[in-house]
Amino acid sequence: GDEEYDSDGNSAHAVTDIQIRNQEMELTVDFGYYPSVANALSAQAATTPDAPNLVKAIGDMVFWDEDRDGIWDSNERGMPGVTINLLANNTVFTTTVTDASGNYFFEDIPSGVYQVQVVPPPNWQITLQDQGTDERYDSDVDPVLGLTVPITYTFPQSAQADWDIGLMSPGTIGNRVWLDNNANGLQDNGEPGIPGVQMDLLQNGSVISTTLTDALGYYYFFGLPDGSYDVQVDSSNFSGVLAGYVLSPQDQGYDTMPDLHLGRFPVNNATEASEMVNRTIAYETSSPTGDWQKRVLFVADNTDAAGNFYAHSDEVADNIWPYPADSQKIYYLQNYANSADVKAAIIDGINQGALFVTYNGHSSKRTWGDGFFDRVDINSLSNTIFPIFLPMTCLEGQYINPGFISLAEQAVRTTGKGAVASWSPTGLGVATGHQFIYNAFFANLVSGETMLGPLTTLAKQSLFESHSTFRDLLDTYILLGDPALAVQVADADVGIVKDVPPGLSLSPGDTITYTLSYSNTGVITATQVIITDTLPGQLLNPIISSNPPLSLHPGSSDSWDAGDLAPGAGGMITITATVDPSITQPTPITNTALISTTALDTNSANNQSSVTVNVLDLPVTLGGVAWYDINGNTLHDTQETLMVPNVFITVTDISTAQVYTTLTDSNGAWQVSGVPAGTFQIDAS
Repeated sequence: GDEEYDSDGNSAHAVTDIQIRNQEMELTVDFGYYPSVANALSAQAATTPDAPNLVKAIGDMVFWDEDRDGIWDSNERGMPGVTINLLANNTVFTTTVTDASGNYFFEDIPSGVYQVQVVPPPNWQITLQDQGTDERYDSDVDPVLGLTVPITYTFPQSAQADWDIGLMSPGTIGNRVWLDNNANGLQDNGEPGIPGVQMDLLQNGSVISTTLTDALGYYYFFGLPDGSYDVQVDSSNFSGVLAGYVLSPQDQGYDTMPDLHLGRFPVNNATEASEMVNRTIAYETSSPTGDWQKRVLFVADNTDAAGNFYAHSDEVADNIWPYPADSQKIYYLQNYANSADVKAAIIDGINQGALFVTYNGHSSKRTWGDGFFDRVDINSLSNTIFPIFLPMTCLEGQYINPGFISLAEQAVRTTGKGAVASWSPTGLGVATGHQFIYNAFFANLVSGETMLGPLTTLAKQSLFESHSTFRDLLDTYILLGDPALAVQVADADVGIVKDVPPGLSLSPGDTITYTLSYSNTGVITATQVIITDTLPGQLLNPIISSNPPLSLHPGSSDSWDAGDLAPGAGGMITITATVDPSITQPTPITNTALISTTALDTNSANNQSSVTVNVLDLPVTLGGVAWYDINGNTLHDTQETLMVPNVFITVTDISTAQVYTTLTDSNGAWQVSGVPAGTFQIDAS
């Protein structure tokens, strides 16, 4: 459905499993209700008289900044009912309130110098000021002062309509209960909110908070910690404010933003299917480590009226991708004089091994640019490392024509060569639209997302949340490949192992020594490595040494800065401490060493290591009898009274290999006392 404007309530009048992460805001939990036939007449929206024709001067939008980035994204709605003051000479000159769409304007004001002031509603705060590069979509109010910069206005000049204000409230769930007059499950223009509806917030099935919808039908639950929540319309409403009303249909409408990570294997037969499946598996399980994991081939067409393709490519190559020295720019008419040279460089670069091959420029269904790289050139490849193609262009992924093979299809299914996946266009596009998805794809990869499907979805989300008019790319860009593919990007792999001497048994007052071995077995340098080992309270007076020497992390007594670890580098930390002499009961002592880095590290399994030692393991006594098992059933039956003396008994501690021996007495009994607790093997001979 259209998450911004649909009704989300299920048959229980609830929305479940609403996730709050990183104190984000979730303001799309809406409930629509429409009147029964008996109440339909009274529910008709009142008509609003036309507003007088006034001269608009200063204003624009107050918006919910749901992602708290200071930018008015296209999916972020206006906030109604917010008081806005216009100040002249530091005095309130006039006041207005945002309308149902969050718009405000000051009209018919004389020439002068003014400032706009926002009065945030309770629990709301002003977002970041002047973010991004587009004045039309940033927030223009200082978050501390609540004021814009001075605005000079001359009556009756054209309106200054870009004074936007973003408000946020971290950890908030909410939105609106509204009167769905046409019962279509969507918030249409003119459909009013329903005030006074009791809303319940639940966690683990229990109500933890309640609130009422305001005069415009809005409700909020503020200041929520990260977690999973449910929102429900309280049942008491159906004998009160919602009596006679019916829940609107759920999840109506649609938007072009994908709800799933989708991929396609464009195959025609079992051989092609097997090639793509096996290639995908081999890419994840058998790809070698090496510099290819940092290498991107940046291919660009020459600049023309359709775009500065060099500059578009450079935005990633120079500003986002962290390994420019390992990558290669192949720019037509900039550093390669003709199409043949471009083609040769692309083929050679793929054969050498690359993580990505990107292309910015013109193309047809079968060819990048003016013969730069054609589908038949796939057959000229001899690569054993399979890159991912990211063409920012037109048509070259069009798979729907059964009589024509596109370049992207040829690349991903040709036996033994080509690409492991291609995120390709199936239709036309323009460079200014491509730039959103291109930049966001790499920005999210560098930030730590390495699964291909989520990377393409996050890239599309960047375009979806923009005010770009080229959202058709949300439909036309298709992943030819596995969306669950783990991109084999170069990363660090820091690990730590914590050890104590084997078979250690401790008493109060004893000394224990831990050894922490750490290393980076990844391809790239692990930056800003921090090692933490918080000793439990039963360990006193620790003495710490390290090789190479480490310094304490600022403000910490149990974390050390290991600096930057090059691939293959590592070290050792030794911690010696005294077991608390006051311990009087058997006590297990467990502590964990942790290692972290600011570099990309996709293997978290080796980022911590724990050790448990036991203090005051009380000695145990082991014993038994030897008897003649007359019936051979291995059970000591009551009639079996004849015991066997002088049987040699061997007791072996499995963990330490310590051996204890004894003989059965005249009654066949044996006993070994004072043995440390453990696991034993007992033999008789």
